[in-house]
Amino acid sequence: MDKFNIAIVDDDPMQVKEISKLCKLYLQNHSYSAKIEEYTNTMLFLESNYLELNLILLDIDMPVYNGIEIARKIKNVNQACFICFITDYSDYIFESYEVHAFDYICKPISKPKVFKLLDDVYKYTYFEPVKVHKSTFQTTTGRVILTHNEIIYLEYFDKLKDLFNRVVKIYTNNATYIVKEKISHIYNELSNDIFIIPHKSFIVNMNYIKIFRHNEIIMTNNVVIPLSQKRASGVRKQFNEFIRENF
Repeated sequence: MDKFNIAIVDDDPMQVKEISKLCKLYLQNHSYSAKIEEYTNTMLFLESNYLELNLILLDIDMPVYNGIEIARKIKNVNQACFICFITDYSDYIFESYEVHAFDYICKPISKPKVFKLLDDVYKYTYFEPVKVHKSTFQTTTGRVILTHNEIIYLEYFDKLKDLFNRVVKIYTNNATYIVKEKISHIYNELSNDIFIIPHKSFIVNMNYIKIFRHNEIIMTNNVVIPLSQKRASGVRKQFNEFIRENF
């Protein structure tokens, strides 16, 4: 089992210690290994390397930055991270949907609540039949980890016909990232059971296809992707097989 990284972020030191103690007890009981980081200062946390985190337990109501704001920053670079909000407020619940929170723990903190969260996270990470696929990309703004399901499509740009200006844009639900790498290399890193190449300059996630037309694909966000004539037959066949196997 890979090393698991957990962070606890709460401006209440006593609560941080209590959650940390329960996490360590859970790990001990299950013979799991994990690194646990404790933060009572949101600024110090945001200066840390949260790119490597697997799970963050975030208090929502904190000074300077609240939990929702911190979660947005995390998801911009590490979309594979599980986020669990710690709260005694319901005011932020609808707003938190946009950051895809994995779970909530309502105060007061208790052993059953923390243990259930960790059960769910470990089950989803290591024991589900379908493993979450993710890749690390070196973008123009730094390294990011993206789950493959978050990627809608990728587009290759070479407008200046210059080797140093060739880039690939990765479009996700939350952001767009720029990578200076060949699109063929990126495709080889992706789980090819959900991605197709309808055109030499595009890679498309089949989960986001809305409709095929004669020479184009309409995505669920209404972006139009060109479909080259020589690839059309093979791409349609791949998509039909994907639909039969998954729906």
